[in-house]
This record gives sequence, C-alpha cells and structure tokens, in this order.
Amino acid sequence: MYYCCPFKERYLVDEIQKSSQQYVLQESYNFFKDKDYESAYALLDGLIQKEDGLALVLASLFSRPGELEEDFYKRHFDNILKASEKENPLALYSLGVYFDTGEYVEEDKEKAFVLFKSAADLGMPQAKHIYGVMQYYGTGWAEKNMDSALIMIKQASKEGVAEATEFLDYIDKKERG
Repeated sequence: MYYCCPFKERYLVDEIQKSSQQYVLQESYNFFKDKDYESAYALLDGLIQKEDGLALVLASLFSRPGELEEDFYKRHFDNILKASEKENPLALYSLGVYFDTGEYVEEDKEKAFVLFKSAADLGMPQAKHIYGVMQYYGTGWAEKNMDSALIMIKQASKEGVAEATEFLDYIDKKERG
C-alpha cells in the first residue's frame, strides 16, 4: 500500500462535505479509511472518468490493488495535475508543495507561489498560511506585504491551521520583545 497526502486530510473531509457528489465521495473515503482500497476506487471510478477534481484528489491518495510503487506515484501526480486544471484547491496546494520542494517536478519557486496563491484564493486554509508567510517575509516570489499577510494568516488560524496560530504567537512575542 502506497499513500500520498501533502495536505491534512481534514481539508479533504471539509471539501467532501461541500461537494455535490458528497455521498459517493464520503462512502469512498470511508472505504479508504477502512483500508478497503478496491471498494474505494470502484466507487470513484465514474467520477474519475468525468475528471471530477475532488474524486481525482481522493483517488490519488492511495494505491490500487497490485499497483507498483512507480505506477502509483505517476498516477498520483497525473491525478493531482488533472484536478489542479479543474481548480481544485487541494490539488493546487499539492502542486505548490511539489514545485516548492522539487518533488516529482523540477523545483520552481515562482510556480509554487502562483499555485499557493490560487489555492488560498479558493479558500484552502493551509495555502492561506503558506501564502501569508511568503508575503510576510517577501519570499518565494511574494512581494512583502505584512498587512495582507497577517489577514491571510489570521484566516488560516481561524480555520484551524495550527502552524498559522503558532506563527501569530511568534509574531506577537517578537513584537513585545
């Protein structure tokens, strides 16, 4: 069994709850959590054929029965790429991570920045945090803008991103000296 997930699964669950295909996606996710990957993938198959962004993301998380590791990682990346073309925030965020770290692709900080911004604009809490930090420091192609950065980071904190809360605490302590 191979598994990939650059974002916290909690965000996947949140996206499933908002989806018009909630029932199928939730049932597939339940099978996934129960380690019944064959049933999970079987439920997703119709949505994958239609290139539903969230179904592609969910299917990219786990290997299919008998799938070789190399084939899994290729399918994972292909699914994330297709889902990002559908403007799925989880896929955009994942691609941002890959371009930022050079995993699966050649490192490209500018593309990572654009992808994090797109995911943040679509409401992805982790992307808001990363994009906000990039703006705060003016790194990774982000123009330094502390006001905008703090708005994004505060939103991410309110949406449950522990790292955003920790960053705000750090900033607060630093300002108090």
